Amino acid sequence: MIRLLAIAAAWLVLLPAALAQTVSDPEAFIRDSYETLERGGEPPQWGAPFYTDRMLALFAEDEQVMMNNDGMGRLDFGFWVAGQDWDISNVSVTARAVTGDADRRVVTAEFSNFGEPNTLHFYWERTPAGWRLDDVSSDSGWTLSLILKYG
Repeated sequence: MIRLLAIAAAWLVLLPAALAQTVSDPEAFIRDSYETLERGGEPPQWGAPFYTDRMLALFAEDEQVMMNNDGMGRLDFGFWVAGQDWDISNVSVTARAVTGDADRRVVTAEFSNFGEPNTLHFYWERTPAGWRLDDVSSDSGWTLSLILKYG
């Protein structure tokens, strides 16, 4: 019951922003996000309105875990940069359609963080409110939704 109340509270905070912001081009969004990171800026935050409902619920669940576990959640690194800190360089962003589904797209970001190569795959779904990010995976073996759900 407490978990449901926390999720509902998060939705009440996030809903106005979710209705106000849309992503019309997932590839451009990821490219712009990594250009910001290359300049030393911050990655997009978990509560941002461009996530699917499924991902927002998983982030809210992890937030609840943090509240009950002295600030330690299941996600213990910045998934946008595949690390705790960042010095992003050598960014390349590409996109591909999902075969047989025009409402899904995979955007791949290849970059170096402190000189270490990384490849992340961002899985997008088109909704009536615009494109929404539904998951992220890394060539190093992690998947964001699985970390948020199972640690």
